[in-house]
Amino acid sequence: MDSWRIKMLIVALQDDVDGLYTIWNTVTDRFLGVNLGKYEAVGIIMDYKKDYTFEKALDRVEHPQPFSDIAKHIINGCEEGIYVKCPHCEEIRKLTPDETEKY
Repeated sequence: MDSWRIKMLIVALQDDVDGLYTIWNTVTDRFLGVNLGKYEAVGIIMDYKKDYTFEKALDRVEHPQPFSDIAKHIINGCEEGIYVKCPHCEEIRKLTPDETEKY
């Protein structure tokens, strides 16, 4: 694993309608759970973060990050910005600020 990666979980509310949560592990770049109820999410956080109390895990769930934070990690890892792959040469590059306005 790269040493520059932030070692954390991203706990995000999937949408405001169903109240379901998603947990993304930034160390392994994997989902720990999707479509989770509040207490399912708390349980997963407590299983992963052994030093978390119920109250601390519940606080993470009740104060979630935006789901877009997970999307950014999926697309870019920890580097901010939007990256694209050229279909002709297969080169990956970061979009300029002018180009990102289109997204």
